[in-house]
Amino acid sequence: MRHFGCVACASLGYRNLENLELHHLLWAGKRISHWHTLFLCTGHHQGQFTDRQKRYLDKRYQVAISSGRKAFIKVFAPERELWEQLQARLGLDAPWPSSKILPRIEK
Repeated sequence: MRHFGCVACASLGYRNLENLELHHLLWAGKRISHWHTLFLCTGHHQGQFTDRQKRYLDKRYQVAISSGRKAFIKVFAPERELWEQLQARLGLDAPWPSSKILPRIEK
């Protein structure tokens, strides 16, 4: 996943591999799993856009998911949709849990 960089930047046609952070998708305020993650740059994750990003990204695309999911989704897409698109690009299945309660895997 890291090879594709920030999914928000990628949706704008930019391949941004700088300052990546792993973002866990949430369901009812809780992490779904470590499988359900996306890479976002610090700008799109925490709102800490670099000077370079501020120059090349139009102000309307300088939206961080930490500032509010509704605003982020309005500009980009729902997190699940971004995740499913990435899974497809990677050639992986995109199983979505039927419940937010996932069983523990026995070792």
